[in-house]
Amino acid sequence: MAVLTRKIALTSLLASCAATAGAAPADPDIWAPRMAEAYQKMMGSESQPEDAAQIEEDMRRLISAYAVEPLLAEKAPPAFVQAATLAREGSEPATRGAMYDLARDTLTTAAALSGEPAGSFAPLAAWEEADPFEEELITGMGLASSDVAALGRMKALQDQDGLSVIPEGDPAALVHEAWDGEGQQVNLVFPTRLQAWADGVEAAWPELDASEREAALAVLFREEIPPAATMEKILGTDDVIHWLAAVDIPMTDAEREASPELIHFMEMGAFAGPLKEPLMEIAQLRAAQGSMSGMSSAANQLMRLNNWGAGSYEMHSWESYRYMTQGF
Repeated sequence: MAVLTRKIALTSLLASCAATAGAAPADPDIWAPRMAEAYQKMMGSESQPEDAAQIEEDMRRLISAYAVEPLLAEKAPPAFVQAATLAREGSEPATRGAMYDLARDTLTTAAALSGEPAGSFAPLAAWEEADPFEEELITGMGLASSDVAALGRMKALQDQDGLSVIPEGDPAALVHEAWDGEGQQVNLVFPTRLQAWADGVEAAWPELDASEREAALAVLFREEIPPAATMEKILGTDDVIHWLAAVDIPMTDAEREASPELIHFMEMGAFAGPLKEPLMEIAQLRAAQGSMSGMSSAANQLMRLNNWGAGSYEMHSWESYRYMTQGF
């Protein structure tokens, strides 16, 4: 399978999905103020009244841009509010970081649909100023300054414990070096979630033993996959593939119940980007086997592609793995 080379945006994933019968577009009079409020709380903005008014007005413009796709027109505004709320209040630290990314992707999708520059919308212009993308993977997903800074936070934990896992040098340069060395799009998904990973590592640090701390710090620099128990402590799940793809991110039952539109998009793979097609192959393999048998090796290889990939690049694509293990 060729590695995906274009954005799998919300719109392309929804193109084959019929709108819910009788569904109506979200009312801008209701949702623009809610989106503006959720955005400002998430970003911690201390906006002047005129700025707040502009943010709300541009949320109306973004809501209008969703109109070309009925399912987006109905569900994207509440999904944004739900993601922004979880980014601020989510029960799992790593979930909060991941939801920050999903909220940004949801707004960026609307800007792309509008045909206007993202910077012409006040919320996205302010977001870019506060946390610019330093490298872009696909529209709405990339290596943000907050992801780059996350390695500095992890290095502070390393120094605190006297460890030597993260190489010497400027953390920003190390992150960009890792990004530039990965090449394939699927390998670059993990760095786009580095802020969320660091959030989880910081929160879990007191619970991690010495070997787990090393594994947590080494994600950009070592081939070894962190043990499932370590990932459970950091992310709240050991299913890192579906976490990276934003298909299944840990939430409480109450959080899930309060986020139906967001969950709908997540379960569709709307935020999976380059991981969408590999995940589909895993699902097809599971269906063909009729059980979870054999899934561990498939999931582990996909994890290797996600920036835990072999340093020697001897397995640099899902296709090579398939040929090596399944003969086709």
